[in-house]
Amino acid sequence: MKKSVIALMMLSGLNVLSVAHAATPGQEAFVDRMYRQALGRAPEPSGFASHIQFINSGFCTKEQAGQVARGFFDSAEFKSFNLTPTEAIRRVYRAVLNREAEPEGLANAVAAVNAGTSVAAIAASFTNSQEFITTQLPTYCNGAPPVNCNGAAVGATKEEYWPFPEYDFPRQIGTTKDFLGREVLLCQKTRYRVYNKFVCNSQGAWIQEFPRTRVFDGFESYQSSGFICF
Repeated sequence: MKKSVIALMMLSGLNVLSVAHAATPGQEAFVDRMYRQALGRAPEPSGFASHIQFINSGFCTKEQAGQVARGFFDSAEFKSFNLTPTEAIRRVYRAVLNREAEPEGLANAVAAVNAGTSVAAIAASFTNSQEFITTQLPTYCNGAPPVNCNGAAVGATKEEYWPFPEYDFPRQIGTTKDFLGREVLLCQKTRYRVYNKFVCNSQGAWIQEFPRTRVFDGFESYQSSGFICF
C-alpha cells in the first residue's frame, strides 16, 4: 500500500521527501477508517504516515479526499480480495460516507460496477456527493471549515444576472406615424436577461463558467425615421 501512496503523490506533483506535518485527529480518523473499512485491517505506521503527508501537502478539498479514497480502492491489496461487487460497494460506503449502504444506492452502484465502472472510480465519486461535503468533509479538514467561497463549499455553483439586458438585431414589424404625422418604421427587438454561472474552485474562488445563458424577457417596440431598423 505504501508504494501506491508514493506513486499517487508523484502523479499529483507533490514532493515525496518533504517533511510531514503533524497529524491531526480528523486526518487520522479519516485515514484509519480507510484502512479498516477498505482493507479490513489496522494501518501500518509507514503507510499511515505517507497518507497523512499527502493530505497535508495540499488544499483541503473533496477532490483531495477523492484521491485518497481512489488510492485505497485501486490498490493491489484491495483487488486481491476478489470481493463481489456488492461487498466491495458496502466497503466504499463504510469508508467514504462512514455508514451502511441504503438499498437503492447500493443497487445503483453495484449496477455501475457490473457495467464496467471501477470500484475506485465510484469511491472517488462519492466524495463529490452533497452528503460527503456536508457530513464528512469538515472532519476531513480537521474540524476547520473546508476551502470555500464566502461560505459556499468547493464545487458549489451560483448564478448572477447581468444588470443590463441584451437585444437581438431589430426587425421591422410595420409602419406608423410619428408625432409630426410622418410615416416611419415600426421596429421591434427581443430583450433578454443574461446570467452567468460560477463554480467554487479548490482555491476558494468563484470561477465563471461558459457559455452564458440568456433568458427571454419580452419585446421592445420603437419608431425609426431611417430606411431600416437599427
